Amino acid sequence: MSDDAREREIAALIIRDVAELPDRTSPADEPHMMLVTMDELSAICVARIEAAWQREAEADAECAVAAETALAASRERVAALEGAAKKLAAHFKVSMAPNGERLLDHVCYDVPGQKQDGCGMVEDEDIIALLAALALTPGRAS
Repeated sequence: MSDDAREREIAALIIRDVAELPDRTSPADEPHMMLVTMDELSAICVARIEAAWQREAEADAECAVAAETALAASRERVAALEGAAKKLAAHFKVSMAPNGERLLDHVCYDVPGQKQDGCGMVEDEDIIALLAALALTPGRAS
């Protein structure tokens, strides 16, 4: 809600509160007027402004909780993707072709230190997770 709309809403509530004061009638010659004392009007205004501040504080708190929850979920997701990327990265090595291009070679180690070509142990989900992790890494080219 915009500041103008919020101010109009508070003004309308104050007018309603004044109109609902007990034992009031408008003067016969000015039916559009509402009789209210300075103390009554002050108390109504303070109560409405405090209520508006309280609503804003509650909304801010809800936003903060939602932001904290989203941040925690993002951290968990990034950690999971980093783990998947590390797992998948163990199946590949980067080498340089004679023309200077980088090559990505698939390697697999069923037994540590013993390379097996074309082992087929890399799952599609692992590749997708690695690509997602690389896309989330700051400074990485996509």
